[in-house]
Amino acid sequence: MIMNEQASIAPRAASKRYSRVPAVAAACSMLITAGAVFAGAGAPGHGHEKQAEEHGYTFGRPGKAEDVVRTIHVEARDIAFDPRSVEVAPGETVRIVIRNTGKLEHEFVLGDGHEQEGHAEEMMKMGSGGMHMHDNAVTVPAGETREVVWSFPSGPATLQYACHVLGHYAAGMVGEIKVR
Repeated sequence: MIMNEQASIAPRAASKRYSRVPAVAAACSMLITAGAVFAGAGAPGHGHEKQAEEHGYTFGRPGKAEDVVRTIHVEARDIAFDPRSVEVAPGETVRIVIRNTGKLEHEFVLGDGHEQEGHAEEMMKMGSGGMHMHDNAVTVPAGETREVVWSFPSGPATLQYACHVLGHYAAGMVGEIKVR
């Protein structure tokens, strides 16, 4: 009788022990992903530096601080931008100040649809590990502020600013800039 009780208890104990395996695996996966994100922060070499130097932008150009006519403030939250839409005049040079009030690292990538698609594809290949500090994109760590100075195209356009940290763009972390 004791053997039968132990035999019936053992599978339940084993069951409880193994039921924790998916939770432990998920936690390990999250830690590995977070480690890759933060370990890569500031590390050069995933291609953006060269791309920034050679990039022929079709949606404006990097601006000069002395040409700035106004400043636009954008708040990066977990997982949204505020405001979600901004208007600028054709040819206007603005300073965009991005403040990350969330607990997660975010990106601010300015560009047209083609630029956003290309950047999203590149981030998927990299697994989100890397720092962006070039003309049209910055990485903004939690609690910090970065800026982009940009001269918008001389004609009407609809552009986007987006976060391509893994999963953020798909979750809707994107805003719109209307050049009118």
